[in-house]
Amino acid sequence: MGMMQLMLGMAPMSLPAKTPGPAALPSRFDQMLDALNRLPRPLMALGTLSLLANAMLDPAGFASRMAALDDIPEPLWWLMGGVITFYFGARETHYLRKGTPESAQSPDTKA
Repeated sequence: MGMMQLMLGMAPMSLPAKTPGPAALPSRFDQMLDALNRLPRPLMALGTLSLLANAMLDPAGFASRMAALDDIPEPLWWLMGGVITFYFGARETHYLRKGTPESAQSPDTKA
């Protein structure tokens, strides 16, 4: 008991235990955001593969695109790198703090 409860002669109050209810189904908006959050990595991988395919199929066009990329100022490259780093870093930190979901664990690692 707390000091104030002892002085006033009150019994300690307890909060009612929360009973787990049925799992709430995600709304359409939540589903849409989940889908959008899953897009960056596949899009970056497919973009890289498409650059390689473009370099093989149209070398002159690829050279002109790379020349255009060379014209982008260096601070913008640093900014883009920072945004990508923070996106993936925050995602990784979220999963490190939250722990590995049970569905993602292999059967031999479950206790």
